[in-house]
Amino acid sequence: MATDPDRETLVRRHHLGVWRYLRFLGADRALADDLTQETFLVFLRKPFNFMGHEATAGYLRGIARYVWLEERRNRVTTAELDAADAAFAQHAGPSDGNDYLDALRECEKTLAGKAREAVHLQYRDRLSLEQIGDTLEMKPNGVKTMLQRARQHLRECVERRLK
Repeated sequence: MATDPDRETLVRRHHLGVWRYLRFLGADRALADDLTQETFLVFLRKPFNFMGHEATAGYLRGIARYVWLEERRNRVTTAELDAADAAFAQHAGPSDGNDYLDALRECEKTLAGKAREAVHLQYRDRLSLEQIGDTLEMKPNGVKTMLQRARQHLRECVERRLK
């Protein structure tokens, strides 16, 4: 009979899933880092019985939700958070978002040249529409339209792959 994983192993395994969940809720990278750390500090202080990795992921998201609410006190409603929880569970499922990200990476390869480059410039390099337009020799409105179409293409592609 296999033994239950120790807490350190659970932290390593579920760290990225908690961080992604917090980013999904709206935390920027730095805040997600801080809140993920706080989530695991709470986890390490509380009693815990291992019931499988899927149950552990849900338990950790519950702690992260509480930590997020404490951070955002009076700035987000419980109904908004419930909606975000449901959307995360629908899209990420028990994989903590890995399946979704794998599908997104594959779908990104199907984008045409300028569209793919524009997506990279906006999301990887964090450039403005004006900066992307200068790089791609396009007007900002053209970049905006191209990015909207690229996001729609990616959304549909990911949905098809996850079915």
